[in-house]
Amino acid sequence: TLLKHIYALSDEHCIARWVENPYWQHFCGEQYFQHRPPIDSITFGRFRRRLGEDGLKTLMKMTVRLG
Repeated sequence: TLLKHIYALSDEHCIARWVENPYWQHFCGEQYFQHRPPIDSITFGRFRRRLGEDGLKTLMKMTVRLG
């Protein structure tokens, strides 16, 4: 969600970029390069909707604080 927000990408574009970008994968905690997406765009969107706006803000704050 942080990378999606920073780069203003759709769910589909964010996942496609994640698959081709080893730096993004490392940022997300992967130890080895993955050739398949970790999640499909429908599940990704559903996750964000379930979190809601407040949940996303809290998640962003926690991510920035940990970084």
